[in-house]
Amino acid sequence: MLIPLLLVVGCEAETDLLDPTNPSPDPSANQIYPSLGEAPANGYEIIPDDYIVVYRDGAVSDPTSRTAALLADSDAEVRRVFHHIFTGFSGTIPDAQTVTRVDEAPDVLWVIPNRVIFDVAAEPSAVPLFSGHHSDHWNHWRINQRKWPFDQHFEPFAAGTGVRMYIVDSGIWSDHDEFQPGRVQTGSFFDEYQDGQDGEDCNGHGTRVAGVAGGNTYSVAPETLLHSVRVLNCQGTLVNSSFLLEGLEWIADEHPSVDPAVINISLQVPHWTVSDSILTLLENATDSLVDNVGPVIGAAGNDGADACNYFPASAAAAITVAASTIDDEPWAPFHLPTASNYGACVDLFAPGAGIETAGYDDTGSDTSKDTVVSATSYAAPLVSGIAAIYLEDNPLSSGSQVSDFIIDMATEGELTLTSPYDQTANLLAFTPRIPSASIDGPWAPRATTHTWHSNPDGGDFEQYEFIWERQFHYSWGDGPWVQVGTSEQVQLLVSDQEPDFTLQVTVESAGAEGSDDMFVISPCNKAGTCP
Repeated sequence: MLIPLLLVVGCEAETDLLDPTNPSPDPSANQIYPSLGEAPANGYEIIPDDYIVVYRDGAVSDPTSRTAALLADSDAEVRRVFHHIFTGFSGTIPDAQTVTRVDEAPDVLWVIPNRVIFDVAAEPSAVPLFSGHHSDHWNHWRINQRKWPFDQHFEPFAAGTGVRMYIVDSGIWSDHDEFQPGRVQTGSFFDEYQDGQDGEDCNGHGTRVAGVAGGNTYSVAPETLLHSVRVLNCQGTLVNSSFLLEGLEWIADEHPSVDPAVINISLQVPHWTVSDSILTLLENATDSLVDNVGPVIGAAGNDGADACNYFPASAAAAITVAASTIDDEPWAPFHLPTASNYGACVDLFAPGAGIETAGYDDTGSDTSKDTVVSATSYAAPLVSGIAAIYLEDNPLSSGSQVSDFIIDMATEGELTLTSPYDQTANLLAFTPRIPSASIDGPWAPRATTHTWHSNPDGGDFEQYEFIWERQFHYSWGDGPWVQVGTSEQVQLLVSDQEPDFTLQVTVESAGAEGSDDMFVISPCNKAGTCP
């Protein structure tokens, strides 16, 4: 079925008649690589002769062979065959007869014309990168403590070692100091632009996102392996709507199944700029990646609108992240024409205002450049870093299990949400600290009953497990460790017939543990009758 392009904006319907014999009313205005001047009011342009073809579910077992047979004796050029997120292919079909033949094939479900989509990066355009106040790495310590006041420390229990991070964006500037030594996997990238960039960034957005997701100093997961999935060009435009699907297919095809992974998509694709069929493919692709590769973390978008009207925010399987400020409010600067999106499709907030990250230098000379930015683009990769931290210690977890952990662990009720944000989940991203304990109690007790407290800190403050153990120190040597309690405090009867002992508590929370011990002098030492 050849998909007609029916665009609904507000109460008006705009139709592009895509007769196969006349793919575009004005082909000269709809080049596959347009001049990229002023974006059209509807946010997209039709690409002549460029299609995604989708086979019916279960109808084609070998898409490569079927595609070759379907396009035999034609001038069509296949760009990518899809095996994973759906079965089909993308490419150019310049002659109307071949388009008709493909469309009428019984195993073909859809023949979808592709589009140029403008302003896809989930970052405000025409406004300063920095808006609002910030504090050094405030986004890190805010997600590492649940409530005010904050000690401005960040103490994670992992760093994302062994986890692959796929940055679906404008590329990554691999020479930046934040990604040394060699953390951007330059031998494994996606890039359909054939402009010599080979996954490298020439826009800056992808580098800034990657800095928050996996930079050495600006990320909470500085040990991740970064992969560039370059779907935007140097102007931040999605030059072909199929490039986004092709990038997601590349991840599904190339990802080593033995490695845990996170997919970050800091983009905003308004639903009105894509056909319903492409939107269905994108949301189904997200489901497939979560099931087979790892969690998908998406930006909510920055139009101060309902996030459900944008991809990836609308994908049910994705974790959709809105942006918050250092004051625990939604990012909605009154002096700028932009704000975090909101609504039922938002899963949680994360710091996204006044965020320090890797800067992009278009001359390539300042590899240590940094910048301060604000957008949901930089809230989403912070959550991607939390996912990577979790996957280091839980590498066999499924994408949905990681998503559940992030939502379950989030801090509830700490944000001030007023209209239109009051119908958005009041959850703030959180990652536990390494648990610790500090024993408080007598070190030289009298011969009676005494209590020692563990004073736990870090971890998940609502879910601690305790193990108290005691070891006596005899004149002939140390005795065995013996468990004496499993609560926050322990109460022991101290006898003047017992020797000195060491009391130790181990606190476990959120998959990590910490401990403390205290040497206790027995009353028998005072009497000189120690056994």
